[in-house]
Amino acid sequence: MSVEVSSIGTATLAWTPPTTNVDGTSASLAGFNVYRGTSPGSFARIASVGWSTTLYTVQNLPIGTYYFAVTAVGTNGTESVFSNIGAKTID
Repeated sequence: MSVEVSSIGTATLAWTPPTTNVDGTSASLAGFNVYRGTSPGSFARIASVGWSTTLYTVQNLPIGTYYFAVTAVGTNGTESVFSNIGAKTID
């Protein structure tokens, strides 16, 4: 999964859902978890969204640098590893 970040004062995350699991079987998704942190290794979940959602906007970000990642959640409740990390600096 790849995360793209855009906009000033807000961060709009966009991702492409995975179609297969690590073992090559078809992915059966329940949704996605969106994470934010102020360092690339420390995240807190800020939202859970449905399986058809591929865009999420974080608003009202004060000045600072933020890091974002998304995970996929399977219908069996398992959560994937973090996507690539996107970053956004608000000046």
